[in-house]
Amino acid sequence: MKHPQPVLVLSTGRTGTKFLASLLSNHFPKSARTQHESSRTRPINILTNMYFAGFIPKVFLPMTWKLLKQRELSKTELDFYIDINNFLYGIPVIEPELYPNLKVVHIIRDPRTYVRSHINWAHQNTKSFIANFWLPFWQPSPLFTGENFVGPRLCLPTFERFCWIWSFKNRLIASIAKSKVPYYCLRYEDLFLSSQPAKALIAMLKFIGLPETSIENDPFSHPQNVTVGGRLPDWHSWDRASCAQLQFHCGELMPMYGYGNEPDWIRMVQRDPFLKDPEAS
Repeated sequence: MKHPQPVLVLSTGRTGTKFLASLLSNHFPKSARTQHESSRTRPINILTNMYFAGFIPKVFLPMTWKLLKQRELSKTELDFYIDINNFLYGIPVIEPELYPNLKVVHIIRDPRTYVRSHINWAHQNTKSFIANFWLPFWQPSPLFTGENFVGPRLCLPTFERFCWIWSFKNRLIASIAKSKVPYYCLRYEDLFLSSQPAKALIAMLKFIGLPETSIENDPFSHPQNVTVGGRLPDWHSWDRASCAQLQFHCGELMPMYGYGNEPDWIRMVQRDPFLKDPEAS
């Protein structure tokens, strides 16, 4: 029996993955089974965060995956099985052998627009609000992962918590590049904010092994699940403390992907007492 090529497309969320899943489904219906965040993977997301927090042993994750996902993969008769699923962000690091011959695509977004989008979306969408603010272990927590920055506080404020979530998840996914699992990183901005998004998509298709296809740039101007307005403005309107908090949690990773090099941003975060003094260590 022929086995499909498994591909996991992972990110923090708020990275255009629903749009991408729809696009691939429409262009490769006969060669790839493409899906987006099936409801059966929500328990895996919670258990993954519980594992990172040290509340459950590792064995629970492969057991749950086999119960909820294995049949789905094994029953795929097409050449490719593409799971665009932010709930599975930790699986390739914890148990990559669950997907024979796995490939991973990592979509990363500027943390300044990610944090804004996620917070605003959570306050506009009831289900997202409940999950992100009331459901235990829907997101990882620095309080239990050994990266506790809360000090005397019981938890990080919302803004700072999402800054840390961006850093934690992207550091974890990016670590796959050091493993034997083929890894490809794609910037959200190159798909949705560039003048030639189809070029970035075709490069990703080449990594996956899908044939190049005639995809026009125009569809990328109509993404799905767009956040409209919201309580958190564009970063240009943030105060220095907010900029410093994001830089503290995300600043080490940002330059690797071309983020945070704007003169206005550098001016907002430099010489701020919130930041660690690099010469003090």
